[in-house]
Amino acid sequence: MGVHESALEGDSHTWLALDYSDSLTDPKVIVTETDDGNSLVVANTFKEFLSSLLQYEEVYDLDGNIIYIE
Repeated sequence: MGVHESALEGDSHTWLALDYSDSLTDPKVIVTETDDGNSLVVANTFKEFLSSLLQYEEVYDLDGNIIYIE
């Protein structure tokens, strides 16, 4: 993890993190691989990330079957 990154969730190799390298007040949300240092931008802002999340009921039916289709 970089000096400007703050981990949210991960397994020691792959992390969902906030990247403050461009802005101290509006971080990007990234997925980063600590083994090779590669990162992928998931959302340009935390607000954008939150607005892209889906409710459980939008993805699964009452029996737990996946119903979400892109």
